[in-house]
Amino acid sequence: KIYLNVHNRFMRFMSDSSYWIYIIHLPIIFALQYRLMDKDWSLLTKYGATMGVTLAVGALSYLLLVRWTPIGWMLNGRR
Repeated sequence: KIYLNVHNRFMRFMSDSSYWIYIIHLPIIFALQYRLMDKDWSLLTKYGATMGVTLAVGALSYLLLVRWTPIGWMLNGRR
């Protein structure tokens, strides 16, 4: 059975935002790692928090600052 041959809005959004998130993820990760450096959390907790916050900030910034602007048109083409 094929699951990926139907239109999925979430996957389309992630596909469109992936390059933007790739571009901005390093400064976000560096800032978060610096803030979490002295916390007594487990490695997996720090990793999960860093990845979750990075993905959330990247997706939100894409939605609010990029998607419907000329930057979004350059990254994904006009709709």
